[in-house]
Amino acid sequence: MADYKVLNPNLNWNAPTSYKDDYWTGLEKQQEADLGLVPGYLSSIRLHGEKSNLDQSPSSTGAFSPWQITEKTRQLAIKKWGIDPKISPENSAKVAGLLAKDDQVAAKGDPYIMAKMHHGGRDQKNWGSITKAYANRVMAGLKRMSPIKDANAEEVPTTQQNDNNVLKESGYDKLNFNWTKAEKAIRDGTATPVEKAMMKEEFRRANLKPHTLLNDAPDFMTQKEADIYSSGNMLRQDMIEYERMINDGQLIPPAGFKPKETEELGIGGKIADALTGSDRETTQTKTLPSWRMMPELTKFDKYLVQQLLGASPAEIAKVMEVNNPNVKIEQDTKGN
Repeated sequence: MADYKVLNPNLNWNAPTSYKDDYWTGLEKQQEADLGLVPGYLSSIRLHGEKSNLDQSPSSTGAFSPWQITEKTRQLAIKKWGIDPKISPENSAKVAGLLAKDDQVAAKGDPYIMAKMHHGGRDQKNWGSITKAYANRVMAGLKRMSPIKDANAEEVPTTQQNDNNVLKESGYDKLNFNWTKAEKAIRDGTATPVEKAMMKEEFRRANLKPHTLLNDAPDFMTQKEADIYSSGNMLRQDMIEYERMINDGQLIPPAGFKPKETEELGIGGKIADALTGSDRETTQTKTLPSWRMMPELTKFDKYLVQQLLGASPAEIAKVMEVNNPNVKIEQDTKGN
């Protein structure tokens, strides 16, 4: 194995910095062979989903490695499989593979659902537009790297097959539009992004999985999402992601919605926000008493400090609840 310059003191790994390096592909192929994973799935998660270099670990959420494993997931892996993904690249790949295997079983082998689970968890209520866009990126990359036939996708009825029996068997008779005409419009390139998004929604309303021809169709931004964005009560990174999706044509906002041009915080800004929370200010946080006066935080507890080092806001809240049963923890849309 080649010797690589260690650029990240948080991970003492002899591994390349770039998430695009073929070194990671070798680790992923080993997991695919050992665990029977969808070919190319782990690589697509890394290359098209996470896109995180090794020197970016840990992220703002405490995640590390090219597969972005959080500290919470690390502890789960140690408890469940006896493997610490932070020790080595091989361990990290192994845990990423085992997590993917769990998702593969739960999703019945559907890589699109697997990608949603990876990004948004098992609760479908958390699968918003960002999770859908993430899954679309992973699927697009997966098909470019290792073209596979989606086992759950129905074949589109051709002109020769177009009769009521074929439509009924495929489930397309539940749709409120003529799918064969829609298919022709998509293949001819005459279907607009809005029309594609509407077709995608019709599939979901009929409890059908959208056809693979609509994998690149955009999603609609809900009015609730637009209201949270406009109110300023959304995390900066989420605002940037929504703006990117809208500009890339992956998301169609409500009429009259005007996206901003939110800028990334620099290193100095991220440090300042971590200490002051100024970027997450809302009307409510301005009127609340200072957190510095909380009795739970005015006494020094060495063990508690060790638990909180490097933890994400959600993990900090959990630790506070465990150590202080009478404390009620709530979180708003900006992560406060």
